[in-house]
Amino acid sequence: RAGIDISDVPAAFAEDAHPREELIRIAQTRAEEAFGRSFARVVYVGDGPWDVRAAAVLGIGFVGVATGTRKAWLEQAGARLVLPDFQDEAAFLAAIASP
Repeated sequence: RAGIDISDVPAAFAEDAHPREELIRIAQTRAEEAFGRSFARVVYVGDGPWDVRAAAVLGIGFVGVATGTRKAWLEQAGARLVLPDFQDEAAFLAAIASP
């Protein structure tokens, strides 16, 4: 949806696993294998309250992407940072870099 070419990006998708926590673990494992190292910090980007909860269960960072009612749902679920979209690249990069 963001128009980003992910053909060479290690990732995981909904059909790869359930629950969400396992999906995130798969994505992290694929990234670590692709780059040949582990990561000191992981940030999950999502748009549902289940995404906020999954990140909390795993103890990783979370950045929400939503507006209106969906933004309120994310904030009620515990999201501290919710962007309206991916249009502002600098804001997005700053969000995933923030502690």
